[in-house]
Amino acid sequence: MRKEFSHRVDDQLDGYIPFNTDTPDGATIFMKVDEAGNFCLSANADGFLHMARICAELALGNFPCGYHFHKNFNFKHSLDEAGTQFTFRLVELGEL
Repeated sequence: MRKEFSHRVDDQLDGYIPFNTDTPDGATIFMKVDEAGNFCLSANADGFLHMARICAELALGNFPCGYHFHKNFNFKHSLDEAGTQFTFRLVELGEL
């Protein structure tokens, strides 16, 4: 069985990803860093497809380098400095 993923990107954005990046209904995404510093990303199929849409938007949407957003361990919007947050940031090749 062949499956296909397609996502249309508008490059005339207002500076933000044009959909809610929080985990949608039916999707599960969980991120953690263990005591040894290992990062683990777990998701169901809908969760991985949601992240694929986000990655396609970041890669093709004409966002400036440095554009970023924050998520907590269950991929919900996070600006809570007291809790663990994961930052997703667009960078130039060789910047890291």
